[in-house]
Amino acid sequence: MSNSNFSNSNGSVEIEDKAITHSGNGSSSDNVPLASLTATPRVAHDTCPCRCPTRPQKTSPRIEFRGKLDSLNAHIVFLQALSQNHEYISDLEEVRQIIRRLQACEAGETEFSGEFRLWGLSEDEIHYRSHNPAKFFGRGHILPHHDMQKESAGLNLLRTLVREVELCAWRAFRESDPLRLCHVLNRLSSAVYILMYKYLPEEYNHVLIFHNERSADNEQV
Repeated sequence: MSNSNFSNSNGSVEIEDKAITHSGNGSSSDNVPLASLTATPRVAHDTCPCRCPTRPQKTSPRIEFRGKLDSLNAHIVFLQALSQNHEYISDLEEVRQIIRRLQACEAGETEFSGEFRLWGLSEDEIHYRSHNPAKFFGRGHILPHHDMQKESAGLNLLRTLVREVELCAWRAFRESDPLRLCHVLNRLSSAVYILMYKYLPEEYNHVLIFHNERSADNEQV
């Protein structure tokens, strides 16, 4: 159960998402708010559903993007619910918190400020590792196969969904990135990709190695 408070009486948008958990004895306790934001909208009122007289049409690219972010968050929760691996759940939760920040920025029309870090890695480190997996993970680029087992298979699906949301963001903002959301989504898909290596079975050999090195699948580029 969650409580969300919205206010724009002073020309700003305030979003507070507070999760409430219930203990076995029926009592409840408040967790730390997942997202808290106060910001002045920076776009015309006709693109801001919190302030405009009439809401955008359901076919608006911004509404589509908002729904895609919601679906992405739901998909991560689904993967967490299916897993009994606490480390896997924790790793996914770090990704989910970035999604929550994206949702807050989109709703409040604020820029995603600063660089994010995942699992102790900076954006640049994530990007570099995703392009050089053999150097950091001892394997070539992953070729999806059912041998990768459910954890990595779930991450591979998540990676493709993040890329879809990124493309939706570019459409929503008309090929610009005023809030840095497209950039963050691009780096986030790279982050999910490198996380796949952590959960691949040791014997997994469906990889593609560049620089004329043959992979275990006998593919060469």
